[in-house]
Amino acid sequence: MKAAILLIILYLVGLASTNDNCYPETVYMTLGEYYSPDYSEASCTNTLQISFSTVDQCSDSYVIVLPEIIEGEEPFHTNNFLRQTAQPVLGKKQSVVEQSWNGEKFCHNGKNCEKVYYKKFVHYFTFDLCSFQKRFTYKIYGNIDESPRVFTGILPQREAQSDKIQEFLAFGDHEISVPGNYTISSLSKLIQEKKEYDGILFLGDYAYEFYNNNATKGDIYMNSMEPFYSYWPYMFSPGNHEDCQNFAFVDQKFHMMNNISQQNNNVFSFNVGKVHFLSVNLHYFNNGTGVVDPQIQESMLKSVEQDLISANLNRKNQPWIFILGHKPIYCVGRSDCYDYYVQYQQFDRLFYKYGVDIFLAAHQHETTKYYPMYQNDTMPYQQIKQNIILNPKSYMQILQGNAGCDDMNHTDVYYNATWVLSRSFDPGFGTLQVINDNLIQFLNYDSYTNSSLEPTMIYSDHSYHIKNNTIDYELYNKI
Repeated sequence: MKAAILLIILYLVGLASTNDNCYPETVYMTLGEYYSPDYSEASCTNTLQISFSTVDQCSDSYVIVLPEIIEGEEPFHTNNFLRQTAQPVLGKKQSVVEQSWNGEKFCHNGKNCEKVYYKKFVHYFTFDLCSFQKRFTYKIYGNIDESPRVFTGILPQREAQSDKIQEFLAFGDHEISVPGNYTISSLSKLIQEKKEYDGILFLGDYAYEFYNNNATKGDIYMNSMEPFYSYWPYMFSPGNHEDCQNFAFVDQKFHMMNNISQQNNNVFSFNVGKVHFLSVNLHYFNNGTGVVDPQIQESMLKSVEQDLISANLNRKNQPWIFILGHKPIYCVGRSDCYDYYVQYQQFDRLFYKYGVDIFLAAHQHETTKYYPMYQNDTMPYQQIKQNIILNPKSYMQILQGNAGCDDMNHTDVYYNATWVLSRSFDPGFGTLQVINDNLIQFLNYDSYTNSSLEPTMIYSDHSYHIKNNTIDYELYNKI
């Protein structure tokens, strides 16, 4: 029946006219609602989301996913559909969002202001792919009469596997620049090697003033990063360079975890293997940013706390809890972030109270690993050699803001060396390896030299939160 429906759709190929304005661009994949911690469907649905943009509305767009074609086999095309042994999956079109800006003013910190004239259509598809292998092929048709764009994608296992090491890429603060191009070159080598990372954790600030030249700067960046964002699931946490128009532009462009109805990426969480991830847009708590809203603040704090309570109740399945953000709570080396602890102290308290293990952030254009922190001071830990930490008694903050931009200057206006485990300033990116329930490892890659720096290993029994928090677990277990 499914094959018959697909044949009918494909039969309509000759009914539409060729239209260059339906060429799919800025393609990226994200994890679907299947990975959400509150997913409760009996069947396996919405495992993957694929999004792209076109110049025109292109209402006949569609996407087909099928297992990766084995080398030497004839590729999948409309004219040899019946000869395929694998069953393709047709994407469910959730929406086509019109991004239309007609001279509204975009600024960064009240500077570099431009009026933006921009119109694109963002297409948003979901897929049910539980029966697929980890690697797959997908074809995007911007219009039913167009030749497809062909991509390969990676889909991680949602359930934890005791013998499986998970690996994620992590980076932020990236643009098309000399330092940024070094990182693009390094990431390209990973594609050539067919590295099967479980996803990209992007920590904010894409393209830098993406709204320049009527927002074509952002599209050029996304098109340049297509080989990576279309290959590994791309989980985007907004940065301060995205706060223009109260994040409205990026909320239209990026839809995390099927949050299309609210068009809002402020708080969302997902589980992959042994890790519970929670992404938080902390910019609504910055003084003087122009986006502070007490109602949004209250709602976000409540959502974060409820999510962390649930994550602790599920710690048997996901023993690690990671926060994704952009601006750090603790800071060394720059004058603009010396008081972030004061602005973000509610989150410092919540992360400590509910046993968060790692806070992944960016903003500073460097990679810096902090000792466990709480209330503006270091917390107890054991250290073996320089790079092995045992049972930290609070969360550890790791900055990965060195993917590469034009501003890679480092002036230590404010520096507390007792907070810092390690620090590097060259362009690069990080990889997070989850080895088992109690051991993780961070590797930092230097894009200049295409080499990895000394890894940092963290062992935790996840027990520090039990003594420090006041959760009535029995009460929550009864709900």
